[in-house]
Amino acid sequence: MILTRTGYGSTNLIVTISYNGSTIVVTKPIDLGYPTPDIFTNVGSTATFGGCYQFNYLSQVPGTTYKWQLKKMPSGPTQTVSTAAFAELCFEALGSHRLTLSISNACVTNQVVYTKNINVVDDGGPIH
Repeated sequence: MILTRTGYGSTNLIVTISYNGSTIVVTKPIDLGYPTPDIFTNVGSTATFGGCYQFNYLSQVPGTTYKWQLKKMPSGPTQTVSTAAFAELCFEALGSHRLTLSISNACVTNQVVYTKNINVVDDGGPIH
């Protein structure tokens, strides 16, 4: 038996076994995993105060919704910055931030597929 994945998420593997006139059906839930996200971004782990940066989820799957969220670490509020496959962030606060991307579709709800920690530093300009 060879199984070929044709999608992602969770499903059931159902096998019917017949032998000597008897038949049994065995069902086993399996997790097919999630595609490794292909993210384009023009920022590394450090960003400049007031700078704007792009994040684009290139591994788009039809029927999927997206939610980019930014949190000022360690205890700031979580802010949704985009509900599209693309997000642009302009940082207006110094310090550590965490960006996450969650996806939802027929198989998953709010599955976090991408996390990036970004430290926003002073650009040497006017006092912030």
